[in-house]
Order: sequence, then C-alpha cells, then structure tokens
Amino acid sequence: MTALIIIGAILGFIILILLIRVGLHLQYDNGFSFAVTIIGIPIYDSKSPKKTEKPKKAEKSDKPAKTEPKPDNFIKKVFKEKGTFAVVGIVLRIVKALLNTILWLIKRLKIRNFNLCLSVRGEDAADTAIKYGAVCSGVYPMIAFADANLNFKAKTINIYSDFDGDNQNFSFSVDIKAEIIILLTVAVKAYCEYKKIKEVLENE
Repeated sequence: MTALIIIGAILGFIILILLIRVGLHLQYDNGFSFAVTIIGIPIYDSKSPKKTEKPKKAEKSDKPAKTEPKPDNFIKKVFKEKGTFAVVGIVLRIVKALLNTILWLIKRLKIRNFNLCLSVRGEDAADTAIKYGAVCSGVYPMIAFADANLNFKAKTINIYSDFDGDNQNFSFSVDIKAEIIILLTVAVKAYCEYKKIKEVLENE
C-alpha cells in the first residue's frame, strides 16, 4: 500500500510538472536563438553568455594558434546556397506538416507577437517578381489560416521584393505559451519534420 502511495505521488508530481505553463520565445536573425520562461520567470536564454572555465596555461609557442571557422547551421547554409525561396519552402513545409498532423494540439498553443521580415530576390527583375508572388501566395494564406483557426496574433509581416539589394534578409520571432507537455510534443514533431526535409535537401 505504501509503495502504491509513493508511486501515485511521483506520478502526480510528474503530471503537475507537465501541466505547468511555459513561455517560449523563438527568434531567427542570422542564427537561431530561444528563451524559456516559467510563470514569467526567465529560466534560460541561448543568447546569454555561457560561463566558461578558465583555460589552463599552455606552453609558449611561436606558432600562432589556429582558429577554425564555425560551420554554418543548416538553415544558413541553405540560405546562402539556394536563397530565400528555399528557406521559405523549408519553413512552410514544416508548418504545413505540423498543421496537418497535430492541429488539435497546436490549437492549445497561445501564439503572440509573430514578426516576419523577408526579402525576395531572383536572378533578374522578372524572376524576382515571380518568386515574390510565389512567396506571398504561400505565406499570407498560412498567416490568415493561423489567425482564423488558432490562438494566433501576428504583429508585423514585412515581405518585399529586393531588386537591387546584395544582402538577402530573413528573420522572424514569436512568443509561444503552453503547458510543458504540449510544447514537448510539438517540439518533437517539428524536429522530426525538420530532419526529414534536411535529408531530402542534402540529397538533391
């Protein structure tokens, strides 16, 4: 009997933890970052500098230390090699997969302060116009669907054709609030879809 009480208490505590509401701030601007809050209290911020141990004193050497450049993350690599159009395609495919498979779960997310800034550029003016139209036809219906069917509020959506610019621009940020169990389920599903799309693009 005592064992059952202990097991029940542990299970109850786990369920209570999973039902705690968590805030998640996601941002992409030349790199992905996120911050987590619980009941409004900051818990983790990937932008915060990490504490590092003091390096051990190394023997003096006349040779300069070699510094290897950090490899680009997958999104940034695709952005450089294939441009904005490919990146938007990745994001839309992940979002569509999530909406199609766990729409009932996503409806329980509170999505606020969605910001999107996106420049579209092609090989020439005509190609830029075609790609701009394609991007808008993919993004705006998705935003309208989210606004009508989900607990979603957009803040700023800025998509523009960049005929003369040399630097492509893609950034977004969003605040999400939900119970821990819902966030974990959505995160796992999003990661699985991301891995599938990554494998497809790497094999192209």
